[in-house]
Amino acid sequence: MNGKQLRLGFIGERSVFVDGRVLWTGAGVGRIVEALQERCDHLTVALSQSPAKAAFHDHQLRISQDDFLPFSWVPSIAKGFFK
Repeated sequence: MNGKQLRLGFIGERSVFVDGRVLWTGAGVGRIVEALQERCDHLTVALSQSPAKAAFHDHQLRISQDDFLPFSWVPSIAKGFFK
C-alpha cells in the first residue's frame, strides 16, 4: 500500500480513550492499526471515543492525534439493536 492514503473506521464497542495527547485502545485493534500504518504513507483512524479508560484500553496507539477522528461513544452494539 505504499504511496497510498488509507482511512480506517471501526464501528462498534471497540473504542479509544484519549488521555491528553495519548490514545489508548485494546491491543488487538492497536496491532491492526499499527500494522496498516507501516504499509501506507498516511493512515487516518476513526474509533468510538470512550468517556473513561477501561481495563482493555491497554495499548498506546502510536499515531498522531491529528490522524484520529472520534466517533460518538458506542458502549454496546447489542443494546442498540432494538432502539
